[in-house]
Amino acid sequence: MRASELTDCKHEYFPRSFGELLDFHIYHSVRRCVGKGEPFVVVGGDHSCSYSSILATSSLLGKMTIIQVDAHHDRHKVPFLTNYTLFHHLAEVPGLSVHHFGNRDEKQQPSTKRELEAIDLTLPLYISFDVDCYSPNRVPSVNFPIPKDNDQDVEIFFEWIDSARPTICGVDLVEWSRPSSHSDVEDSFVFELFKRICSLAVQ
Repeated sequence: MRASELTDCKHEYFPRSFGELLDFHIYHSVRRCVGKGEPFVVVGGDHSCSYSSILATSSLLGKMTIIQVDAHHDRHKVPFLTNYTLFHHLAEVPGLSVHHFGNRDEKQQPSTKRELEAIDLTLPLYISFDVDCYSPNRVPSVNFPIPKDNDQDVEIFFEWIDSARPTICGVDLVEWSRPSSHSDVEDSFVFELFKRICSLAVQ
């Protein structure tokens, strides 16, 4: 996708000032897209916005496969919803099959291509992509960085997607906001990542 093509997309912006109504707006915006068969990308702040997007998609499609690409597992077993617990709660939603790739907190083993190849792709696939899956050297402005030597695992993920060509029903890109002391290099990297994520949504 070329940068110029982004101008052809419809945009909806929901500020944090919406408060408790933010999830409501995300849910119904995504549901409208899915209902019309339109590809969509949710670009968010913290990862909790993915919850409304995934529920909206599954409310129309039923069974789905979800892949969370993230440095943090975000599945702490706490009864209330936060960006640290959403994948614990999503795993309990009937019809959702949740998989995790790239998690490296709590001394987890590195993800492998074999794990991706074992995922059932007969169901529509939703990808939730957290920018902090990359090395902090690439995206130093993320809030809770985890050290990492290289980004080979992320490239393995993209190569697998390109090869498997699954039916992708939705994508989100979260956990990055342009810092006041921004770096042009980081800006360019995240924008190229955004275009790459958009290309998944329309493939």
